Amino acid sequence: MRPSTATLDAALSGSYGLALTCAVRDCFTDAVVLPDVPISAGTLRQNLTDPFGWSASLTIADPSLLPTSPADPLSGFAGTYLDIALGAYTATGREVLPMVRLLPNAVELSRDGDGGYAFTLEAVSGAQWCATSWDNVLAAVPGETVQDTVRRLVADALPWPVAVTDTTTPATLDPAWTFDGDPWSAASALCEGVNIVCELDANRLTIRDPYLIGVPAATWSTGDQISALDTEAGRGGSFANRVRVTFDSPTGPVVGDVTQNAGPLAYGGNAGKVTLRIDRPGPANPATAAVFAADLLRTTAAAWRTSAVTARPDPRISCGDTLRIATPTGTPLDHLVTYTEWALSSDAMRLGVRTDDDSA
Repeated sequence: MRPSTATLDAALSGSYGLALTCAVRDCFTDAVVLPDVPISAGTLRQNLTDPFGWSASLTIADPSLLPTSPADPLSGFAGTYLDIALGAYTATGREVLPMVRLLPNAVELSRDGDGGYAFTLEAVSGAQWCATSWDNVLAAVPGETVQDTVRRLVADALPWPVAVTDTTTPATLDPAWTFDGDPWSAASALCEGVNIVCELDANRLTIRDPYLIGVPAATWSTGDQISALDTEAGRGGSFANRVRVTFDSPTGPVVGDVTQNAGPLAYGGNAGKVTLRIDRPGPANPATAAVFAADLLRTTAAAWRTSAVTARPDPRISCGDTLRIATPTGTPLDHLVTYTEWALSSDAMRLGVRTDDDSA
């Protein structure tokens, strides 16, 4: 969970008004360009299954901020980002937690039926910018690791400096690797090939290991924090008890093939044979391909039971957290938070969670 203060923790434990700040900063220097953009409504979301990660749709209360030239701060061409923070109004005033940095991408000024105007700003992660930056075939540089190449691809695709946080073990890159596509697809494929993950906001690149269910960061109850819990169980959706992934490596296809061998979800048992077959650009070696497939199997096997949560908004919770959910109908279950969405004009947030499956 995002680190907080005692006063904010106290406010978030009961009924409170959601606080939001949105400053515009310079991508090159982080200097403040606009200190507080007035946001009246909108949504902010993060999705671990979305290759671009974060996005936002914001209603701006001041139409005078509508860009009239590429140099304007919200035009998407000025080298600026939105510094978005959420929190609560506490006994000592407004207190917020930094959430994400996003890039202005598109604006719309529309007139409603009552003669008023709505000013909407769409904001995206730097990953979407990297996905449109491409002009030649990408290739390995001698001596680079996978992580080195990912950093280079992102740095070359963005016009401003990129801060990097890398908590992974350096992985060898096949010197014959090439990729005929955009830098972000290449970076994502390289990471998948060694079973790591890369994420990018406006100007910060994170390279990390995949999230797995761990020690619960919080316990939420349907009698308190949670207002709605929708759980589906069955063979539909994304359930699979075998994952077969084929990576396209310079020396030929590399396959990771992993099955669920025990428990009621065992491949070929009562659950039947349900195979997820996917192709990835790679490259990979047999060991990393098998690990990637095994991690994906944890998700697809556990998908026999999925949940969507509507809850009182809590900006401390983040994707990758383990959340314990207690209901009156059974034993509390631990979940990996894979999706978060804040409705900025209401008192609710939505989460998507992957349920830990202790029966497999």
